[in-house]
Amino acid sequence: MPNTFSYFALMVWPLVTLFFFLTKEIRKAILFSLLGGYLFLPVAVKIDLPGLPALNKYTIATLSVLFCLKFIKNQRIGFLSLKGIPKVLFIMLLISPFLTALTNKDPVGFLPGLTMYDGLSNVFVSFVFMSPFFLGRKFFSQQEDQLLLFKYIVLAALIYSIFILYEIRMSPQLHKMLYGFFPHSFLQQVRNGGFRAVVFMGHGLWVGFFVSISVIAAAILWRLKIQFISLKTSFILFFLLIVLVLSKTLASLIYAFAVIIALMMFSPKKQVKIALIMAIIVMSYPILSINKLFPHDTFLEVATTIGGAARTESLEFRFRNEKMLLEHAYEKPLFGWGGWGRNRIFNDQGKDVSVTDGKWILTFGVYGWFGLIAEFGLIFITIFLASRKLKYGHSSQEKLLISSHALLISIILIDQIPNASITPLYWLFIGSLFGRVEQINKK
Repeated sequence: MPNTFSYFALMVWPLVTLFFFLTKEIRKAILFSLLGGYLFLPVAVKIDLPGLPALNKYTIATLSVLFCLKFIKNQRIGFLSLKGIPKVLFIMLLISPFLTALTNKDPVGFLPGLTMYDGLSNVFVSFVFMSPFFLGRKFFSQQEDQLLLFKYIVLAALIYSIFILYEIRMSPQLHKMLYGFFPHSFLQQVRNGGFRAVVFMGHGLWVGFFVSISVIAAAILWRLKIQFISLKTSFILFFLLIVLVLSKTLASLIYAFAVIIALMMFSPKKQVKIALIMAIIVMSYPILSINKLFPHDTFLEVATTIGGAARTESLEFRFRNEKMLLEHAYEKPLFGWGGWGRNRIFNDQGKDVSVTDGKWILTFGVYGWFGLIAEFGLIFITIFLASRKLKYGHSSQEKLLISSHALLISIILIDQIPNASITPLYWLFIGSLFGRVEQINKK
């Protein structure tokens, strides 16, 4: 049960954001606001206002930034300035909830049918959730802005590591201590005789992924030979790697080491090809899974070799749930089942017997192919355009920054297969690379 302070923290965050915008340069204010909200506001707490969708940590942090940009800085972020395929994908993303609502008016069992209010509400949520893409596109599209983005997430990870290491040692209790409740299953945070940290992110997997992205950002800065605080970047990278290992999240650890190896061994041209190949694999995964062509059994064998029986059982559980959800989703493949849990599986007693771990299966079940192509397509097109425009980079450093950024985005994309880890913060990174590609395009 959330305590009073958890609601107070959400309600006061717009004032905190206002302070940032009144005292700091726009880019730093955006980063302080989004990073602070994502990392420290309570999970699974929402404010319900009459006639409006529920406001949670993501929507409040993002709306606060949008409000300050409009009314304090008099800045537009260019929702309508997209062109070509990206604009089509964004429009698809916005209208997808309406089309889903129109095709799901009838109730399913004890679950209600959808109304146009549901469609409008989900358009609002999608719009707000995606807004950092446009913030990244406009305010972090220059080379120095990309570097600022990487520097700040590394600094945020260094600060957050204090809380992460505390919970790894003492058990994940900070969210309960501050906000009055634990946001997930405690048993899922017990791993290898110790604990995963949860802090204020909701699950140890998301903490591990955040640290992994921060490690990759630190590796990029190290590869570019950029030092931005008194500590050497190599030391920061080594320290964050230790934190990542202690976080006990195997997939996130593999992501980080894979990118570090790519940064050390391959040229920017090969790096961006690797990013594109990974993006193609992710985009192909739903088709392969639907047609039973993806080698799930091979992945289970690899999981047994690397992580033992516990890892295999976890992965097998995910695949089993994914199969059930996929069969259900394919009853409404074009626009999906919509919300209210209609995309999930219930037994004869009305109990939910499914777990939607992957973002792809969650999006496919709720919004069908239409919504899945729109959301994942924007990420894919960003990586694709980066691979096409890399050759126009004016310097080796600029090319390396673009290719390594593409690798980071490909990791964000590939983690949406096993997990639903994407947040407005990661959309900021995607938008930043997209904006950089656009700038190169104009040269």
